[in-house]
Amino acid sequence: MLPQDPRKRYLLLLTAASIAILVVGWQIRPVKSADLAASQADISRLQRLTQRNNLENMAAYFTEVAERVKASLVWVQGLEAPGIVWERSDAILAAVPPERAASRASLRGLMELDSPLLTDLYAETPELRMLKAPPELALVPLAITPVGALRQGGWVVLVRRNSPETYEVEATLFSGTRNVRCGPEAVREMLVGLAAENRPLGAAAFDLEGRFFGVVLECDGVRRLISAESLGGPIDRARSIDSQLLFRYGFRPVELDSDRAAYFGLPTVDARPAGLLVQELWRDTLAWDRGIRPGDLCVALDNQPIRALTDLAVMTVPMYRPEYTLTLRRGSQERKVVFPPGAGLSTGDEFTRPAPVTVAAPLPALAVRYVEAGSSAARAGLLSGDRVVSVGPRFAIGRPPAEIFDEQRNDPRFFVVERGHALHGLFFGPSTSP
Repeated sequence: MLPQDPRKRYLLLLTAASIAILVVGWQIRPVKSADLAASQADISRLQRLTQRNNLENMAAYFTEVAERVKASLVWVQGLEAPGIVWERSDAILAAVPPERAASRASLRGLMELDSPLLTDLYAETPELRMLKAPPELALVPLAITPVGALRQGGWVVLVRRNSPETYEVEATLFSGTRNVRCGPEAVREMLVGLAAENRPLGAAAFDLEGRFFGVVLECDGVRRLISAESLGGPIDRARSIDSQLLFRYGFRPVELDSDRAAYFGLPTVDARPAGLLVQELWRDTLAWDRGIRPGDLCVALDNQPIRALTDLAVMTVPMYRPEYTLTLRRGSQERKVVFPPGAGLSTGDEFTRPAPVTVAAPLPALAVRYVEAGSSAARAGLLSGDRVVSVGPRFAIGRPPAEIFDEQRNDPRFFVVERGHALHGLFFGPSTSP
């Protein structure tokens, strides 16, 4: 018998050991057990709980912002609208539902608010009103922060009163700004991620530090977040004497320059035209009912000559006085118009408000579809969408539009245009020529 080769025996042993290792390895291999599946579910659930906790923390933080600023947000009863205490402790800005626009206003049912200051910034409803609050209420005003201080991608918290006791909060992200028109005013819109229809009308906008940046208004049927800073100029203009006269009586007079004074044949006294021009008129108001129209000249108040707009300031101040008598001139004829004191201010349950335009028959008007930027028409204030009702005194509406709006003509012309609920007088003359 031949002896075995030791190398073969070694190979047999190595093979047997390898097989044994494979068998043992198979027996102890890792498997997907039920315990491991449960562990993965727990991890997913923990992630969801963490996200929920973060959202709840953010919601709590937004509510904290609202708690810090709520003293400056009020509910205006009577108007049934939210209000914002605006820079001064006696001024409240309110976005008013159209069905409540003519109502008297009270704050939390405690006191009536007199002297509505903001009147004609926005032609679309809901209307915007600035109300004057009694100083003894000691309201807390909001300081306006320029929108440039808000970083892109930062949080914006919208807060608005829903009643004297409750408020609502919405949060969104800020992405920038753009210039827009809201009614007749050019303003700055804050662009945010929240859909327009979900923006609470009349809400104030804050950052996470509680700084005030804007307010949600309705512009041409769309809810926009408007920079509060860009409303400063329009609000100041709306507090002016001419805007107060427009709100209370329905007409806006303006001072004339030398070209307009010469066109209307007004004499000058101490180098100033002796009268004011009616430039804007609201339909269905006291002024409309008394026959005042754009192009009329206000030459005297209670038989005292009018030299400047301040001569009519007394008509905007609440005081006991039987009546105001305004002398008007149209062409060579003069007539007197009598107004009650304060008119829409506090003499009745309703303010003087313009009704929607209603005419029995279509007016013979020219519809303006386009106004070229920089043209004399644009400088005179003509806007696309205006309807030219009259051109006087030398032109009739039946003349060709190219002749009426001829840029080469140097002779002055006075247009009356219909714009929304109002009539506006526009002057084309040397001062508006290219």
